[in-house]
Amino acid sequence: MNKISERRLKENEVIFRRANTEVKKTVQELKGSKTKTTIPFFCECSDMNCREQIELTPSQYEETHKNAKQFIVIDGHEIPKIEKPVASRRKFNIVEKFGIAPEPNEA
Repeated sequence: MNKISERRLKENEVIFRRANTEVKKTVQELKGSKTKTTIPFFCECSDMNCREQIELTPSQYEETHKNAKQFIVIDGHEIPKIEKPVASRRKFNIVEKFGIAPEPNEA
């Protein structure tokens, strides 16, 4: 896999994170910042065609993303060339990008 392909895979994940962040903000505005309601977030894997979802509360989602290099992905959607699993949850994993993750405005 060349560097351009690796970068594109990482950028795809940032696009899903951007969409998920908007969902989280909307739910918090409607239901309050400490809501315990779970909502579906998109899998933040590199596959632009993936539309699988992960149920989390907004605060769980926010906690996962305190580290800008971490993303949530459905179990099995990891790509070892660009990331490593750092935590396993029921039905999904938290992965961490190698190197510097692209910023949302770069994608």
